[in-house]
Amino acid sequence: MRVAKVCALGILLSGACSVPDVSYEGKTCTDTCPASLTCVDGACRQIDSLVYVTDFHVAWATPSSVRWAWTLEGDGTNLVSYSLAVTSPVAGAPGAKTWTSADNEELGGYQIKQSSGYDIVTGTITSEMQPATEYDAVLTVTDVDGHTFQTGSVRAETDSPRTRELVDFDGVLPNGAITIPLAPAFSIAPDGGVDGGPSLFFPVPPGTDFENLREAGLGLRIDGLGLSDKLFATAYLELFIRGIGTPASTWSEVWIRLYNPDGSSCTDFSTCIYHFATQWLYHPDPQPPGVYRRVQIPLAQFQLDDGTPLSLAALGLGIDEINVGCPFGATDTSTNLDQIAIWW
Repeated sequence: MRVAKVCALGILLSGACSVPDVSYEGKTCTDTCPASLTCVDGACRQIDSLVYVTDFHVAWATPSSVRWAWTLEGDGTNLVSYSLAVTSPVAGAPGAKTWTSADNEELGGYQIKQSSGYDIVTGTITSEMQPATEYDAVLTVTDVDGHTFQTGSVRAETDSPRTRELVDFDGVLPNGAITIPLAPAFSIAPDGGVDGGPSLFFPVPPGTDFENLREAGLGLRIDGLGLSDKLFATAYLELFIRGIGTPASTWSEVWIRLYNPDGSSCTDFSTCIYHFATQWLYHPDPQPPGVYRRVQIPLAQFQLDDGTPLSLAALGLGIDEINVGCPFGATDTSTNLDQIAIWW
């Protein structure tokens, strides 16, 4: 009643009654927002950049890696770069820094470069993190006009340390296993490994733009090793890779091939090869000797061509082959692999 009288008095004195402007920025939304605001992840925001991202989140984490994922909105050709500022409440935690295309080349554009398809960048993997540690990340997008969009902070926690259970290569291959291709030889070198010992070595021949480096006939079985559904959910393939050259592509491949139910080698690849394609990206060093990079991929992230995920039951058929596919540029000279194993 008091407000109405005050307003009525105001009308008598000035002939009008004004209401202060209402700001909708930060207000909850489901689809659209008033005025020039955009609904982003349930809140109204002022967007100055030609591109922005939604659903910035943690896709998965292993003891040493985190995959951060998002959805790009707007015309991707207007995107110049991403940067990922990673911090941790743990002082000095490894991996806490600003990640750019100098670390992960895919952060330098909207599309996976030379992937033989149209694959949009939907995330990146930060590696060499500290196990059982919390990390926070903020993603920044920069457009062609120099405008930026910044997400809210998202928290990840790396997994606890696990145990190496199935060894593919650690100086030697399992009995009866072979390396492919045979010529030019992808083979065991007496040195060059992570700890200075033997490694799997591929001398990149001139003109090679991609090669699948395969360890076949492994005969790796999980029987009697106590791998349960709960442990499978956090199990991962780990490998170390070192390449010398310049990235020709930001696309690469890792796959696991299983045996047929009768124990024979599988030739219908659509039923037995589980891929982790496009998401893991090969980052060589331009000059020797280069450094080994640790790659950890959750087993649950591998899938058949039709999207069927790898399961504990399928893994029970046994692992016949593990493959690491690498893109090569004109200056690439070598690739080394070492310490390939499954942990849980």
